[in-house]
Amino acid sequence: MWDKARAIVHCAWPKIVFSFVYVPHAVISVESFIFASGI
Repeated sequence: MWDKARAIVHCAWPKIVFSFVYVPHAVISVESFIFASGI
């Protein structure tokens, strides 16, 4: 049971980190693009 949970966490961890790192950058770049194109 714990091995399966550990495997799930091990597989999901990079995706969680990726989403935490990538999503804010994507939001910032989209907002800056809208801001730049609005001028």
